[in-house]
Amino acid sequence: MSPDDTASFAAMIDRVVEMPDLDATWLAVSAELLRYCAEHPASTDEWAGLAPGEPFDTIAAMHVGALAAMVTAEPGLRDLLGDAPETVVRLSFMSRATRNALREFATREAVPHGSLPPRLHLLAVARGIAESIDELAGDTYVHWFRARGEVVLTPGEPYPVCRRDPRRWLAPHAVNTRPDNLPDRDLAQTRRLRIADAAPYTYIIDFDSWNRLSPVGASGRLTVAVGQPNRDLTDFDIAFSDEPRRTFANLGPKDAAAQADRIALLGAQAARRGADILVLPEYTLTEAVHTALLERDRRETAEPRPTVTCTGVGSGPDDDGVMTNDGRLVIHTAGFSPDHSVATPRKLHPAYIGDAVERVRVGTEIRVFVSERWTLCVLICRDGMDDAVAAQLAAIGVNLLLVPAMSPKTASLIGTTASLCRRSQAFVVIANGPARWPDTASPIDAPQAPAGHRAEAVFAGPYADLPDRFWAATVGSTNDEEYEPGLWTFSFDERAVHTTDDNS
Repeated sequence: MSPDDTASFAAMIDRVVEMPDLDATWLAVSAELLRYCAEHPASTDEWAGLAPGEPFDTIAAMHVGALAAMVTAEPGLRDLLGDAPETVVRLSFMSRATRNALREFATREAVPHGSLPPRLHLLAVARGIAESIDELAGDTYVHWFRARGEVVLTPGEPYPVCRRDPRRWLAPHAVNTRPDNLPDRDLAQTRRLRIADAAPYTYIIDFDSWNRLSPVGASGRLTVAVGQPNRDLTDFDIAFSDEPRRTFANLGPKDAAAQADRIALLGAQAARRGADILVLPEYTLTEAVHTALLERDRRETAEPRPTVTCTGVGSGPDDDGVMTNDGRLVIHTAGFSPDHSVATPRKLHPAYIGDAVERVRVGTEIRVFVSERWTLCVLICRDGMDDAVAAQLAAIGVNLLLVPAMSPKTASLIGTTASLCRRSQAFVVIANGPARWPDTASPIDAPQAPAGHRAEAVFAGPYADLPDRFWAATVGSTNDEEYEPGLWTFSFDERAVHTTDDNS
């Protein structure tokens, strides 16, 4: 063991013990331990040739030993193992006596023994102690993070892992492997806490909608819907430019009033079919359509609507002729308060259609909305094909991913987004518009998508048995005289896609 490793480990333990009492939360102590793991990773050579089960057998032994040391120093901690909610606030801090007991335990166990290489042994001690804290008081972490309103993932700093048990919405179907049982050599994590790495995007965990999202799935059943309000690309005002290269800007639906009527119809149909969530494609909504919807609400008798409506939103163009493309969550709490509208961050990656690239202001932020049951994220179209984004969302614990899209092909989009079903036991819903791609009157020079290359509605879940994803194509009429908006609903316990034509 190098002197530097020993000194760094001892200094970390000393920082824990010397924390002011009002700073020594369970969260702060666990963060110090995991930060040490992040800053002193084992090399590939140190991982090579380990005994079967290592280093995780040593981590488990350290977990048990640290737990015993803390409970011996402060017997009242044993009550935490019974998960008594009323003790959460009182026991959000680690006493100095408990910290001293941990120092004694860590100092003793830091002496190399067993088969692990010295550095990996120290990492196992730190991770094992963090796991013991997670078991004792990991449920207090979220209270501290939630009090901040939002958490910006910052390299080297802790962030909450907001995973949820999906079994209540899948029954009677078996659920796939728990994320914490998947193979992983990142030791800077527990089931409830991780240390952030550097990333090309800014990730924000937002707790503001905690209560508003609580009705979703509250019945014990999760039913979602995808609506298809538009027949083809000629429904949209698409502006092209050839300077400095060929680009297009989708200015949104040409007929705002008709679009508002179609959206309202789909919302009412989805609600009547018991959907908690309705997802609509990219560019479904613009400011003009939103205004038309508000006018319609004032004129018409209030219609039922799902708790959450998610759609892609186009706004602009700005003075440079560039659009802003983001998402919108409209959270409906009937009888309690007005609808709450949440704008999600701008699209990260522009679309390519034929030789033209989408003229949008790209964003750098991804926002994750956390509630008691859900860790929800909205990705717009091609953003859902970014593997690095999918991996980070899985690390956060996203269990509900909504994807408004407008694309001629969907295989890669489905593959990447549906990977969250196994990475974080997520429920995934994709709404891809329009119904026909393209048609002969479209100004976009792109071939008709071959049959089987394109889905309009996709539903995927954390099922243990295959298939774990289901998709559908247009159900409404697409002739030139008339288009009837399409709607698909899916209940994860029933595991079947239904259309508005179904009588079941």
